[in-house]
Amino acid sequence: MESLDNKMHGGFELTTIGSILLTEGYGPWNEKTAEAFCEQMKLKIPEFAGAPWASLIDQRLWELGTPRVWELFDEQLKYMVAHGLACQAILPNSNMYKHMTKQHISRASSDDLKVEYFTDYDEALEWCLTQLKQAKAKN
Repeated sequence: MESLDNKMHGGFELTTIGSILLTEGYGPWNEKTAEAFCEQMKLKIPEFAGAPWASLIDQRLWELGTPRVWELFDEQLKYMVAHGLACQAILPNSNMYKHMTKQHISRASSDDLKVEYFTDYDEALEWCLTQLKQAKAKN
């Protein structure tokens, strides 16, 4: 029988719309899930061909993760910023998650990364589009 440590807990979906990487996380995450997520995300980033891109993260069905998950998120965010991430819209499922996400972003990103929190998906998407227009106008 396979131990629980070797199985993913929770899950995610990654899709792209133009220059926006859409992420949906659900359930509680363990290290294995976070590693798979980071690996899959790194495979998506080259689709943006070095141009500014946005990340929209829907955490409304996510149930947090272990401390190691947050460490992997810190590393992943640094990678994303180094590879053209211009802005990040986040839909947290509670104020506690919003607080934890803010701590993560302050540890792992520069002041140049624009981050906003939303309760409405369409507003988050529209904000990403606006930020991308501004970022592309600067280039």
